[in-house]
Amino acid sequence: MPSLESEVRELNTRMSDLVHEHAATVLDHFAVDSAVTRELRAARVYSVGDLLAIPPALLPQRALEMCRRHHAAFCAAVSFLHQVRFGGSWERLADAMGVEAAVRPYLNAGRPPKPTRIARPDVVIAGDRIVMAEPNFGTSAGAQEEADVVGRMFDRAPVIGERLKQLGARREDTVRCMADMIRTELEAAGRRGDGLVVVTEFGCDLDRFHVDGLARELRRYGVRAVAHATENLQAEAGRVTVFGHRVDLIYRLAAEQPDPESNFLILKPLLDAGRAGHVVMLDDVADQIAGHKTIMALVSETMADASLPAGIRADLEGFVPFSRVVRDGPIILDDQRVGLLDFCVSRQQDLVLKPGPGHLGRGVTIGEEVSSSDWIAVLEQAVTAEEFWLVQDLARSSRATVSVVREDGLYTEDNFVDYSYFAVGDGVPTAGLRKHPPVGKTTRRVKRCGIGPVYFV
Repeated sequence: MPSLESEVRELNTRMSDLVHEHAATVLDHFAVDSAVTRELRAARVYSVGDLLAIPPALLPQRALEMCRRHHAAFCAAVSFLHQVRFGGSWERLADAMGVEAAVRPYLNAGRPPKPTRIARPDVVIAGDRIVMAEPNFGTSAGAQEEADVVGRMFDRAPVIGERLKQLGARREDTVRCMADMIRTELEAAGRRGDGLVVVTEFGCDLDRFHVDGLARELRRYGVRAVAHATENLQAEAGRVTVFGHRVDLIYRLAAEQPDPESNFLILKPLLDAGRAGHVVMLDDVADQIAGHKTIMALVSETMADASLPAGIRADLEGFVPFSRVVRDGPIILDDQRVGLLDFCVSRQQDLVLKPGPGHLGRGVTIGEEVSSSDWIAVLEQAVTAEEFWLVQDLARSSRATVSVVREDGLYTEDNFVDYSYFAVGDGVPTAGLRKHPPVGKTTRRVKRCGIGPVYFV
């Protein structure tokens, strides 16, 4: 049986060949001045032009099933750490994760930590494995509306849409699942299902992350949603309001990063209101912090020392890469005691360094893509930083074919890609994304680059 990666390549090569056979039709539909391109720009999606891969990515059904099994096991492992290893203690968890002093005020001492309801893990397909790169727990993980808007555009595109129907390709609108969850949460809190929902981000990032797009897509599914800067929300007299209107639920993109101290001054009244039941808040920022990338090191360690229940451990094999917090000290590797820093230097080509609480790709350093002197400099930074850094095995995938539309035709290259899947409550995965680096730049560091929907066949 071919590996998952080989199967994915074969599926997508056939679709790519079809698009190139009908290039004139496809180019006319997706031209830079076409109606569909104008529609995408009007919807203010991120992936247009060189950032829109054509055709969309296909994955076999077994990839969906693998994501579902792995995600359930990872959440079970996180719950095991939260409740068993650390006894429900935020302080013990924060110490183990190296949560900085400026971030600790966000933690919710009123109850134990728990996995978030919303997530968008980043993964790599390598051989027969799906490997997690980052968990991306919490409502700050975005791009749901992007996948839905672009996906609907592909559904009706000539050549591509027809072949997707022939294949029985499946793509679900993630925002529809989010809308269903929001109504359920409102009603469970004793509020009307059509209560006012505010999608919020800090004012400086409100336009950058197209928060209005998510609110618009929620309205498509009957949610009374609006987008507002977090600074415009007021918590007082046992309720939260925005410009005088009572808010029933906050869908929070704003979080502690990149400025925990300043952000806390803005977020604290809202966090207090949510914890007091004065407003419904999906995924407390504390639980999002408890699911930062550093949690992968703790899961990896419990897999290695066999303290994690065997069934969970078996379902995580191959999914959670070797991950450790970067420290100047020994680790046990293959039953041998080795110095972690020496290991990092000698295995540079096989490793990745990244800050645990980093976001938007901050600090991610891939060993094979930097010089030895730069690698050592980042390693020294990781050891001395107040925040914990991770070192992880690099998941080695092969290159994939990516095509984009330019004025002179379809431009095609082979480059590295990675994937994300969306989790909404018990719906895992509701949908997926494939991401590619900027055209012309060969790298495994796929951050804030081209985004496109995934179809399962």
